[in-house]
Amino acid sequence: MNEKCEKEFPLFPTVNYLSKIGRDNFRSVLSENGVFQGQEEILFLIMFKEGLKPSEIAKYLHTSLASISVSLKRLEKQGLLQRVDDEKDARISHIYLNEKGRAALTDIHKNLQAYQEKVFSGFSAQEIELFRTYLDRVIYNATGEENYSYKRPNKLKGDEDNGR
Repeated sequence: MNEKCEKEFPLFPTVNYLSKIGRDNFRSVLSENGVFQGQEEILFLIMFKEGLKPSEIAKYLHTSLASISVSLKRLEKQGLLQRVDDEKDARISHIYLNEKGRAALTDIHKNLQAYQEKVFSGFSAQEIELFRTYLDRVIYNATGEENYSYKRPNKLKGDEDNGR
């Protein structure tokens, strides 16, 4: 490809390819821990904010309560989390990780950290943070959603509504 074509070629095929490589690795890490893709969002959220009600989890993750309920049942069946009935209202449950869930998240985090170190080898800490800032800006430009990332518990969208 000549230089002019390279400069004019859209960036998204490259971003998409990088995303595919990352997703494939991510699926592999999750599978090794008995977690299906999509469930990790719930587990990480619960890790940061234990005791949430299913309706709160749905709100944080911008998905339906029905979808969250199905995932919570599966995660509970897999032995990764537990429900605790509300002291005042047994119809309400609060969701907590159990030891198996914590161990799975620890392993997932360790493997993702190792993969991240591999992918970003040769980058300084400042370059990585700048890259994260650029990604957040791209996400904002695409969606209008600020402070994206459930992995940054101090910036969870919805906190201002819940007082959490």
